[in-house]
Amino acid sequence: EYVRVLYIEIKLVTTIYIYIIIIIQYQLMADRLTISQRKSVKERQLDEHEAIQSIFLEDYQSLKGSDGAEGEGLPEFQLLLEPPLGEVAQVYSSVYLVVRFTEFYPLAPLKIELKQKKGLSNNQLEELTTKLNEKIMELVGEEMVLQLVDLVKDYLKVNNFDKTKSFYEEMLIRREQQQRAEKEKSLKQMQQINARKRQEMEELNNRIEAENLKRNEFVKKMARDRAQNIKLAQSSSKSKSTKKSST
Repeated sequence: EYVRVLYIEIKLVTTIYIYIIIIIQYQLMADRLTISQRKSVKERQLDEHEAIQSIFLEDYQSLKGSDGAEGEGLPEFQLLLEPPLGEVAQVYSSVYLVVRFTEFYPLAPLKIELKQKKGLSNNQLEELTTKLNEKIMELVGEEMVLQLVDLVKDYLKVNNFDKTKSFYEEMLIRREQQQRAEKEKSLKQMQQINARKRQEMEELNNRIEAENLKRNEFVKKMARDRAQNIKLAQSSSKSKSTKKSST
């Protein structure tokens, strides 16, 4: 446990150091941004912020605008996050993800903070914070809030334990959840295979029907041509007979 905590602390310090370096770099870059580039950044922030509000609804809570040199009124909010809906039998872990847009986000990193709601230890919060900051470094330059949300939800799913139950009971519950998920996955795959087979059979039937239709049209055309040839032959024979009679 000591080694694990030490590892998390080292990664956290490293991530913070990298974060500071990138902030300095983007602050220098900010001095060179044109008015149109600043406007584009603001529009991207507004679009993402509006999308987040419409997605999370009551799980979204607006916080007061950011203070300081980065500017007033930058989006700042927290999201109540739980394991993915339908993938756990009961929710035992959840957190608040606090998000603060920086002035030049998404060209520069945003700021995040995790607040405990239930289920996670302080060490787990630190570990998840480190993972989030690493992800932020990877995604600089693009809108990233929803991807950070997915990371948090996946972490909560893996660590969704009932602290009142023994480890063995939790293991049995997790095994049951895993078996249920595998069954649902197998059923979905089987449904997809059956749907694909039905589609292939339908396409084959359509091709056969088209070929039959083409063949029937060809037979009808041959019959019409034959009847027309017979009619022409009879007409020619009758004309010859008429000429002979007149002579």
